[in-house]
Amino acid sequence: MDQILLVENDLYFAQDVMKYFEQNKIPYHFETDGLHALNAVREKLPAVVIADKELPSIDGLSLSKFIKLDEKFSKIKFLLLISSAADELSLEAGLDIDAIIEKPISPKELVERLISVLQGGDT
Repeated sequence: MDQILLVENDLYFAQDVMKYFEQNKIPYHFETDGLHALNAVREKLPAVVIADKELPSIDGLSLSKFIKLDEKFSKIKFLLLISSAADELSLEAGLDIDAIIEKPISPKELVERLISVLQGGDT
């Protein structure tokens, strides 16, 4: 599996996910805010970005737009983590996001959803 960029400001959740990635030898890079994540996308060109909707500096929705509008990055898969189903209902129609995932979610379930997206499945 190509590198994943995990962008999450909830450090407890992020630590659980990173531990699972490490146990399963899944390459990843971690950032805690949207601006650093955008720089990491430019430098590392990950295959997938998993980002929380609520991030400092640049939120997850804006981050997805910056990434998907740039042709160099348009093939990067983007999974958006949200806090509740109400967040999902408030999202704009037509966003170029590959999956919207409601937290809480276990790291194992997150990776299962990621694999589904990479295989072209709907999530």
